[in-house]
Amino acid sequence: MGTGQIRLLTASGASLVSRFNATYGQGSLIKLWVTSSGAANAAWLLAGDGAYYNGTGVIAPTLPPSAPTPSLTYYVSPTGSDSNNGTSSSTPFQTLAKINALSIAANTAILLQGGQSFTGCLAFIKGGNVPATTPTAGIQLGAYGNGVSTIVSNCPGSGSGTQGPKSAVVKFDGINGVFVSNIVANCNNTGTQYGILVQDSIDTNGITNATISGNTAEGCNIGSNATADFSAEIAVLGYNTGANCSPVNQVLISGNTAEGLSITGNDDAGIVVFGCTSASSLNAQNITLTSNVVTNIGGRSTGYAGGSGNGILINGGQYVNDAFNIVSHGGANTITCGGPGANWTYNSDNVNIHNNEVNTMGPTSPVSGGCDWLAYDLDGGVTNSIVQYNHSYNNFGNG
Repeated sequence: MGTGQIRLLTASGASLVSRFNATYGQGSLIKLWVTSSGAANAAWLLAGDGAYYNGTGVIAPTLPPSAPTPSLTYYVSPTGSDSNNGTSSSTPFQTLAKINALSIAANTAILLQGGQSFTGCLAFIKGGNVPATTPTAGIQLGAYGNGVSTIVSNCPGSGSGTQGPKSAVVKFDGINGVFVSNIVANCNNTGTQYGILVQDSIDTNGITNATISGNTAEGCNIGSNATADFSAEIAVLGYNTGANCSPVNQVLISGNTAEGLSITGNDDAGIVVFGCTSASSLNAQNITLTSNVVTNIGGRSTGYAGGSGNGILINGGQYVNDAFNIVSHGGANTITCGGPGANWTYNSDNVNIHNNEVNTMGPTSPVSGGCDWLAYDLDGGVTNSIVQYNHSYNNFGNG
């Protein structure tokens, strides 16, 4: 049992009827009938991560399994010492650099002291500091004690030409069995491109099973010269930062906050799932995005068309459940056409966008040459997909 937020919408998606906290069992599904203007409407409650009613023929994604009990746990505290063994909360390491320098075995957990702030970045790299992982024995990152742990970036890196620096506060590259929770990944407007990044740029084997749940990622942006690239608070990439295709499969992104540090911040996107888009191989598969909040994604006036000011963007996805997310205040700085959008997909298959809320997408002042600022969209190259039971209001563009 767990406590979480449940939202109830009418079947037409015309209005948000109620929102309340409830205690429920994960995966429970309750179908209700509510009356709106004298008519009976079906409504559904989502209880737990990823479960949803699907009467449309859209194929539902397979969820990653729960986190296993780790074989080894390392602890990090600002009051620790890198000369400690790090294997208990009474003998923690002190710095993130110490973690990056370890050789980390599969099925290891890294726990940062809750309520504390750490400066730096974390990178878990297959064949580097992580020799190997499996889908059921990977790497876990979280907090211990009370509260969440904050990582403040000091590793922005440098872009190249029209590309960004490909830097991240927390990077999992080629790592199966990822679990990250209770972390604040603060790019801190330093030019760090991603808050939390999951991909496989090491080879073409790809990764299976990743859960990104209960985190905050914020303030991730890149300079004005990176006109052919985008930043994102949370990014899961089948088309990786090495410009290669390597699949991502069975990913759960739930209960996160992805935000710019102000409404006019230059963050390009909140949550991005970006796969390769060959007609025979959409390589971001079995993706579940649920109960996330995305806000203040202002975008850049120099961002490439369709790539700046987006809330949730899915490209090259197959078997995707996009549900019970809230996106607000996006595209404030965007003047290009072909975006931005709050919650949309293109070049994807079997995507169900349902029971979401979008509001206040638009520029800070009327502009010429811009368009969209839309709420929901099944764009070019989308097949076997549906948008249903959503709510939108106060947007500059279409709902």
